[in-house]
Amino acid sequence: NFRRLSLINQLLIVAIIINLSSYLIGNYAISRATVRYLLPTLIFSIILITSLIGNSRYFLDKPRILIVICLLIGLSLIPPISISRPNLPISKLTDFLSKKHLVAGYGPFWIASVSTVHSNGLISISPVISADGKRIRPYHWLSDNAWYQKNANFLVIDGQFNISYETAIASFGIPDSAYQVDNYSILVWNQNISSSLTDQ
Repeated sequence: NFRRLSLINQLLIVAIIINLSSYLIGNYAISRATVRYLLPTLIFSIILITSLIGNSRYFLDKPRILIVICLLIGLSLIPPISISRPNLPISKLTDFLSKKHLVAGYGPFWIASVSTVHSNGLISISPVISADGKRIRPYHWLSDNAWYQKNANFLVIDGQFNISYETAIASFGIPDSAYQVDNYSILVWNQNISSSLTDQ
């Protein structure tokens, strides 16, 4: 019975439901890479299960079983916290940018953060958007205004957030070079384009 649970366990259940609901109803469930947004559910579930088992008289009377369950829960965490890095689709993009010495630029939200993290911060891609489909502007969601003050000279396009070749030209002028890496188009300018990026 939900009402008989402790306040902490009730809050854990509510948090799990909210996390799962927001993931399934929202626009997060688009690929396996977005499963990371379910990390709160994993953590809260472990705490909840541990709490329920710990308060059970059956398991309190049989500590060996409780120890085994705790060990199994601990072993289940080994794959998620493994230090090995999977070969992500973004790898080819970050490898190419690194070889071309393209270290600071712009791109859609879903590319920006993961590229920066995957390259260990060697490549900085700040998120941008084209809300009106005409000009490219900073995407002020989970971002810092200071990112857009730094010099940048390339733009990554993959069809998201209305960012296209046309909006790129309207915002930054004709690029000096262009490359294609898998589904990513990379436009490069031989000058700093950050001054052309405005909220207007």
